[in-house]
Amino acid sequence: MLGATHAIAHQIGGALDLPHGLLNAILMPHVMRFNAGTHAERYVDVAAALGVATDGLDAATAAERAIERVEELSRALEIPGGLHDIGVDPADFDRFAANALRDAYIATNPRPVTEGDVRRICVAAY
Repeated sequence: MLGATHAIAHQIGGALDLPHGLLNAILMPHVMRFNAGTHAERYVDVAAALGVATDGLDAATAAERAIERVEELSRALEIPGGLHDIGVDPADFDRFAANALRDAYIATNPRPVTEGDVRRICVAAY
């Protein structure tokens, strides 16, 4: 169940011939933050697996700490900081958003995703 991260990465990578794994790494914290808005409890175990001490944390705080840990790991691995660093043009976000909703993986995202949501995720990841 790969969800929105992969669905969006497919569109950008396919259009611009960019590495899928790199796009997933850039997009992941932004999609996690989007999904945590309605499914924070799913990130408690993720936070613990990433070394976050989750005892006494509510689900929303644990989710944010998991996201912060993913961002820390990305910086440590020298993953580019955003889509702008790899040449993605924001003028293409509308096209990526429309196409992402037709990607099979979007259906497995834990939270329903609209074109506007995909655009906002891309802007956040820019």
